[in-house]
Amino acid sequence: MGAIVEDFLKHHGVLGMKWGHHRASSSSSSSSESSEDAKNASAAKEKLKSSGISSLSNKELKDLTQRMQLEKQYKDLDNSTVSKGEKMAKDFVAAQGKQLAGQLAQKYATKGIELGVKAAIKAATKE
Repeated sequence: MGAIVEDFLKHHGVLGMKWGHHRASSSSSSSSESSEDAKNASAAKEKLKSSGISSLSNKELKDLTQRMQLEKQYKDLDNSTVSKGEKMAKDFVAAQGKQLAGQLAQKYATKGIELGVKAAIKAATKE
């Protein structure tokens, strides 16, 4: 006789956990801390705009300047970000280069054709 195997569904989830939701891991605490830093810096920046520098506490001012310095350092290190002016200049130079290359190609192609025609005429007249 064969062994009877029953089909069953085994669940290894957390009781009460919703599908698609993940438990907070230990790394999320550092990301939530960094998002808090960004929120605090943004709030301090708004306070600075509306009420002036004297409205900020020493800690707010220190946190804001530190955040701004870190953002500036990141922008300096990150080569993938290109300013609008830099992009416009690169596009302009590329367009001018293509135009010049086209003009030179046309000029020298015309000269090459003229030389070929002259050589063919010389060869034909010698015969």
